[in-house]
Amino acid sequence: MEIDRICGYDGDKVSYYQTVLDYVNGKNTLGAMQAILQQSPDDVEANYRLAKKYTSRWELAKAQPYFSRIIELDPQDLHGYNEECRGYIAINTLNTLDDDQPLIDWLKQSTNKAHLERGYNSLIRFYRRKEMQDKLLAAYEQVVRRLPENADFMNDCAWYIYLQKIKDRYEQGIELARKAVQLEPQAAHIWDTLAWLEFEDGQIDQAVEHMKKAVELAPQQEGYQENLKKLEQSSKKQ
Repeated sequence: MEIDRICGYDGDKVSYYQTVLDYVNGKNTLGAMQAILQQSPDDVEANYRLAKKYTSRWELAKAQPYFSRIIELDPQDLHGYNEECRGYIAINTLNTLDDDQPLIDWLKQSTNKAHLERGYNSLIRFYRRKEMQDKLLAAYEQVVRRLPENADFMNDCAWYIYLQKIKDRYEQGIELARKAVQLEPQAAHIWDTLAWLEFEDGQIDQAVEHMKKAVELAPQQEGYQENLKKLEQSSKKQ
């Protein structure tokens, strides 16, 4: 019999262990939250906790009615949850109806960093899955403009350009990768991205130097060492 489930692990052992203990003791489980809401169906906090519980279980469709109920119960947004609720509803609409417009509209209005990251991640995954390259690249351009300190989105865009061999965007990809390594200079995978893009763009010497940086930062990763050998061999053939 399943008491509850934990999807993912954030590396915090103490918190993870406490969550397991809570579940064993019947605290903060899905069933416990459902019971509380049954007693107080118009309680905004109870609806919010249950909605978030479903999202933590990757069951957004089940969470949507509770997010909608929160907006209905709190039209003045006194609890401060409405923007987040509308975002989750828009993401669910994207995933269930293949309709990206509600999420696009919500992203235009949102200013919360965490909300923007969640929304753009969902939009980008959707465009990737549907192979909508023009919309995908436009979404990347928007998010790196709106979240200029987020190296992950920059690297993701640069790596996509490399994987898809979009030659007329190599310069853009290299620029994004360079900005990303400035933000995260200890991230070997971003140096790897930069090196491969430079290699594809004919900048072989720079590619070798930057792949050396990836190896230096992650010497245990054999993949980077193999990549370096390939680039060095190409450099000798010049």
